[in-house]
Amino acid sequence: MISPKLTALALIDRVWLAARRARGKKTQLDTPGAGVQSAQPVEVAKIGDVHWPCFPAFGHSFWRAQEVTLFRRNLMPFSGRVLDLGCGDGIFGRLAGFPDDAVGVDYDNASLAARRLLLPEAESLWGDAGNLSLETASISACVSNSVFEHLPDLPACFREIRRVLVPGGELMFTMTLGSFSDHLRRGSGRWDAAFWLGHFGHNSEPTRAQLLDLMKRSEFEVTQVVDYQPESFSREYRRLISPAVQFRIRRLSEGKRTALRTRLCRDVEASLAATPPSDSACIFVKARAI
Repeated sequence: MISPKLTALALIDRVWLAARRARGKKTQLDTPGAGVQSAQPVEVAKIGDVHWPCFPAFGHSFWRAQEVTLFRRNLMPFSGRVLDLGCGDGIFGRLAGFPDDAVGVDYDNASLAARRLLLPEAESLWGDAGNLSLETASISACVSNSVFEHLPDLPACFREIRRVLVPGGELMFTMTLGSFSDHLRRGSGRWDAAFWLGHFGHNSEPTRAQLLDLMKRSEFEVTQVVDYQPESFSREYRRLISPAVQFRIRRLSEGKRTALRTRLCRDVEASLAATPPSDSACIFVKARAI
């Protein structure tokens, strides 16, 4: 059922953004660099069993806390050459525990420039996920976070990952599924969902079953799956990314911000622990190249 509160918030956001742009002021939606996470260093706070990345925006931290926690809980010891596919500016990889010397591949030049400053010793390569400029069987493990939903040709991406991985090489990734779009449409309405999905740039929206079938056909053996982000979480995320809500959060006292962060961490823990596949917007997968 569509939430009256979220639809009202969606209208407020439209008016808010239009008014700011009319005055020539930029918003977070006008910031260039698809994979630039933050213009300042980001720390991780351990709150209960959740690793909370302290980005300036709570909505960003709320979503990324799920992924940082999942990778930190499940990373295996790395050996050999590691590929960070869709590496962005390198901040997430560092927060999640990816090797600092991982080969980073991304299509966004602004993000790669930022990564080269953060990780000057690592390879940071411009590249197309469907046509990687890496040698066959030259990578021992591939990690990727919230990248595959942005790709126009997911089968080509998995074929390339399989090509560059050694036999038995590990693939570990998170991905947003098509159910996230359904969560947004049911939460704040189709027009608001279309606005945000256009901003997020989601091009591939498989179901869980379609994704796992594609991996099987791409010669991967799936060894672990974690379904996460129930619809209630997606609705809370939509509320937190509202420019009007962010304006209010920035003006909270430090005590109230801490209380909000603690409450949100409980939501993250519940998401990772008890989201059934039928309600999940996202998926974490570990697989082995056959």
